[in-house]
Amino acid sequence: MVKVEFTGSVEEVKKEIREFIEANYTAVINNTQKEIKRAIANASAKTEEKKEPVKQVEDAPTQKLPVAPAKKEEAPVAVATPLPTKTAEYTADDLQRIAAAWVAKDIENNRKTMKDLLGKFGVKAITVLPQESYGAFVQELKNLGVDI
Repeated sequence: MVKVEFTGSVEEVKKEIREFIEANYTAVINNTQKEIKRAIANASAKTEEKKEPVKQVEDAPTQKLPVAPAKKEEAPVAVATPLPTKTAEYTADDLQRIAAAWVAKDIENNRKTMKDLLGKFGVKAITVLPQESYGAFVQELKNLGVDI
């Protein structure tokens, strides 16, 4: 069993402990640095012993590879522009009503899923969801199978 007794003021004890740690820390660092230098020297010596003269490789004759014929330029294909469609407008009340009805179907599972979805949008409630996120939120609800 080790028993440690401190005498003196708290500041004096702190100072003595700090000096003890610094003295031992410096010794450990110095010993570690010496060991690292010794290991590097040993590794360098072993590397020098194992070096073999480099053999010169003869130049291999170059071969010409076949070249693919140039592709004919094709006329750009016109892409059909989709017709504009009207997107539904939702209010925070609409989203709350839709979400509440869905959560009520399976409170235990859907409540956690709804909290996770709101967290994905960085909010804790639909009432603080930015209006520009309503469309993406509705799409996520659809992905979860909510009837909208």
